[in-house]
Amino acid sequence: MRKNCSSMLTVILLALISTSGVIAQSAGFKGLILSVEVTSLTSHAPILIIGDASFTAANGVVSGSGTAGEPYIIEGWDINASSAGPAGIVVCNTTRHFVIRDVFVHDGGSSIPGILFWNVTNGQVLETKVTKSNPAVALALSSGNKISNNTITSMISGGSGVMLVLSSSNIVSGNTLTDIYAGIWLLGWFTGIEGWGASSNTISGNTLTNNQIGVVLSNATSNTVSNNTVTYSSAGIWLVSANSSQVSRNTITWLGFGSPWGIVMRNSTSNKIYHNNFINGSALLLSLPNEWDDGYPSGGNFWSDYTGTDLNGDGIGDTPYTIDANNQDRYPLIFPVVWDYSSPVPIVWQEKIYRVALSSNSSISAFKFNQQQKQISFNVTGSTGTVGYCNITIPKNLLSGSPWVILIDDVAAGFTQTENDTHTTLSFTYTHSTKTVQITGTTVVPEFLSTIIILPVFMLLSLLGVVSAKKKRFGASTR
Repeated sequence: MRKNCSSMLTVILLALISTSGVIAQSAGFKGLILSVEVTSLTSHAPILIIGDASFTAANGVVSGSGTAGEPYIIEGWDINASSAGPAGIVVCNTTRHFVIRDVFVHDGGSSIPGILFWNVTNGQVLETKVTKSNPAVALALSSGNKISNNTITSMISGGSGVMLVLSSSNIVSGNTLTDIYAGIWLLGWFTGIEGWGASSNTISGNTLTNNQIGVVLSNATSNTVSNNTVTYSSAGIWLVSANSSQVSRNTITWLGFGSPWGIVMRNSTSNKIYHNNFINGSALLLSLPNEWDDGYPSGGNFWSDYTGTDLNGDGIGDTPYTIDANNQDRYPLIFPVVWDYSSPVPIVWQEKIYRVALSSNSSISAFKFNQQQKQISFNVTGSTGTVGYCNITIPKNLLSGSPWVILIDDVAAGFTQTENDTHTTLSFTYTHSTKTVQITGTTVVPEFLSTIIILPVFMLLSLLGVVSAKKKRFGASTR
């Protein structure tokens, strides 16, 4: 028997709004108000689809037959959700394939979602913009859906971006979420029944900026959070009663407000957290044991406040990174993990970020900076026998050479060098296979910069003190 959408939607919306409101009030997050640019769209009334028979032209369907190869398409609409009932777009109790794309939903306010799926499978929301609606996109009791490449921004205080409630096996990927209380929120049964109804979801490749919290898993089990970038947020990833999930390859950078927590975990266990970059933010745990690395030599996470050494230059700290009595990263990474070499590689040293730019026709991996050896190294891979090239631009205040030495598989390589006042660019070629490149300079960023600066000053002040004392004694003896 089909679920009663009208009554059940009311229940779930009240729960969503009350849950968001309580947490948001405790955080006091206000955020920024940003504008959203949209292309020329046609105004359309709020859409309510209940059952597969409701996929009609009157409900915004412009093409398709509802199959996997020809899904129903709902696109090109500008929908003001302020006059909506349950949401700007509601889809309820459907199994046919459909895509919502290139739609702008806005102004739902604090109590009306932009887009809401209830008991839906085979739905997609793509390349759509949602603003000033709470939540922007919500899935309830839904599975097998995809929320990708959308722009969600300019939310009201306490708002949520993408919220999955009692929903499993969905994909949330490639979205840009800005100025929201909780960017992406997975919520299981909220009366405390652990992990019921929020499992096997994938949250991947999203960019979350200026949110109070980037990603939240609450009462959720066996989810994957990977390859997300979180900046200007008080907490990057927050797990509450969330178990057996994988958190990997995320970059979380705290840049200026609130508590600097890269990851917060409460009453959560059996999660695997590895190959993440926690820059200027550490871990806050009120938690049970979890796994914080992928063994050796794969390694754990990069923690910018790690103070250990790497005497053998393998890119892994010689001592564990201690989180609390029950949790430690046994193999902390010395430098941030890099997956996208099309952007400058961040090297964090003494709480300062240096960016090394790479341009190459090779696949690049295993990038490392070794301060003690004054060396940058990485692997290059390409089709065997073809010619590979690499241009690398290095900040002089990180590493400089007079002369530079470049080895490719331990054999000296020729190169060209150009430079300006702040950077050096080295260019070289090689015959493809998989090769290791080692670039060694002669001057490197100091390991203890503050000590190097302070020590001479201290010595100078001490010398002046001695001279002053001698002068006083000399003056006294001549009187």
